[in-house]
Amino acid sequence: MSSVSVLESLLDRFRQIAATLRDTRTGANKRYSISDAASCALATFFFQAPSFLDFQRRMQKQAARSNCESLFGVEKIPSDNHIRNLLDGHDPEHFAPLFAECLQTARDNGALQPFLRLDGRLAVALDGIQIHCSDAIHCDLCSTRHVGKHKTVQYFHTMLGAAIVADGHNRALPLMPHFVQPQHNPDDGRSDDQRKQDCECNAAKRWLPAYIDLLRPFRPIIVGDDLYCCHPICHLIQTLEADFLLVCKPGNHKRLYELRHDDFTHSTDWLRTRNQQGQSELHRYRWQNGLPVRDSADAVHGTWIEFEIQRQGQRTYYNTFFTSLHVTAENVAQIARLGRARWKVENEAFNCLTCQGYNLKHNFGHGSRGLANLLATLNLFAFGLHTLLDGMRGLWRQVRDDSGTRRNFFDDLRCLSQRYWFPNWTALLTEMLAGDDPRAGPPHALA
Repeated sequence: MSSVSVLESLLDRFRQIAATLRDTRTGANKRYSISDAASCALATFFFQAPSFLDFQRRMQKQAARSNCESLFGVEKIPSDNHIRNLLDGHDPEHFAPLFAECLQTARDNGALQPFLRLDGRLAVALDGIQIHCSDAIHCDLCSTRHVGKHKTVQYFHTMLGAAIVADGHNRALPLMPHFVQPQHNPDDGRSDDQRKQDCECNAAKRWLPAYIDLLRPFRPIIVGDDLYCCHPICHLIQTLEADFLLVCKPGNHKRLYELRHDDFTHSTDWLRTRNQQGQSELHRYRWQNGLPVRDSADAVHGTWIEFEIQRQGQRTYYNTFFTSLHVTAENVAQIARLGRARWKVENEAFNCLTCQGYNLKHNFGHGSRGLANLLATLNLFAFGLHTLLDGMRGLWRQVRDDSGTRRNFFDDLRCLSQRYWFPNWTALLTEMLAGDDPRAGPPHALA
C-alpha cells in the first residue's frame, strides 16, 4: 500500500471506532456527533496546531467546505468546549485497536524491518511519564501526593508508555499506553487520603497481559529501567512467554551482587569500534549466568551483564542489566546494545511528544472523568501515525525528506491546510512537494 492509502485507511478506521463511542446525552440537542468531536481532536494533534480548528471553522463559514471534512471526514466542527464535553468520560482503551493496526500495517509494509534485532525480534521499552500536575485542576482519575511544608495536595496524571525501539535507529513506534490511576470506585465515599494509589509497576503488570498477545508473533523482549527489575514483573514476563532485558542496579539487588563473583564471570577484551559520530570507542562486556533477582527460593534466575564504554581513556558509559536471554560471547554485544536502547522510549518518544510540537504535557482539557487521558491517547496515536508514515516509502516520506526538518514539514503542513482547501491527502502532499509560492494559490485555493 502507498503511504497515503495507509493514512486514509487508518483514519477511516479511527472514525469507525469513534462512531461506536457511547452517547450518553439525553437531550434533543445532538447536532454534533461524538465521532466528529474525536476526529477534530485527532486533527489538532495530527497537524500540531492548537488553532487548526478555528481556521477550519472560518473556512467552512466562507466556502462551505473545510479540510476537516475532506481529510478527516468531519461533517460538523464542534466548538472546543463541545469537543471536551463530548469526549470526557470515555475510556482510552476504546482506541487500543488502532495501535494494533499501526503495528500490523508497519509489519505488512516493511516499516518494522529497521527495528528487528537478535534474529528478527522486537524490543518493547516500558517507561512512565507524568503528563499533568496541578494544585487545583483535578478529576476523579487523578493520583495525589502531599508536597511542601504544609503537605499541600498535588494532583497528577502519569502514563505508562510502551514503544518499539532498537539500537542505532532514531525512531520509536508507540504502542497503546496505560494510565496510572486510583484503582477503586470514586463514588464509594472514601476521602482522598483513603484512596488506593496506583503505581507504575502495577500499571506494567496490567499492560503486559493485556497486550502481549499482539506482540507474541514478534518474540518480544521487554526492556526497561531498574524499576521493573523485580521478581513479580520478571516472573510475569516469563509466564507470558516473553523475555526481559532490564537495568539492574547494585543498590536494589544486593543478593544478586553478593552472589556474583569474578571467578564465574565471563568477559570480552576491549573491543575497538566507532560510534555514529565516527569517534573511536572501546567497548567491554562482562556477564555471569544463573543469578537470582532476589533472595528467595522461588526467585527468577537470569544473566547479569555489564557494559562499559571508554573514549580517550575516560569512561563515557556504564550500565548493568539482568536478562532472561541466553548470553554468549557471540551475542553479548548485541544484547547489551539493545539494553542500552531502553532510553530511546524517553528520547525518541517522550522527548518528541513533549518538545517537538505535540505538547503532550499541555492542558488541552482536563475534564472531570479522565478527559486528559483520552486526549493524551489521541495525541500518541497521531505521533504513531507520523512515525509509521515516516518509515514507509511513498509521497509522505518524499515530502518529509524534501522538507529537511520536522519543524519545516509541519510548518508547511499547517500553513497550507489553514489557508487553502484540499480535496484529499494526495493533493495536499503533492502541493507541499511542489513547493510553489503560496501567494500564487494552489489549484484548490479559496477565493
